[in-house]
Amino acid sequence: MTEIQLATPILLSLVSLVVGYGLGYRNGQVSGELRALKQQVAKRRKRTTKKIAEVAAGGANMITGN
Repeated sequence: MTEIQLATPILLSLVSLVVGYGLGYRNGQVSGELRALKQQVAKRRKRTTKKIAEVAAGGANMITGN
């Protein structure tokens, strides 16, 4: 076999290894970004729920006269 025929599978395996690593790294970044977005949504939902509860409590106090 020639040197090129011997080197081709080695080069292909190295390229696939690098590409696979890059895709895995990017997948980790995406999952981290999704986690951060979910945390932001949860915080926003908590604040909104708290504001609604405060308004409801204020309305109840006005009705009861407290």
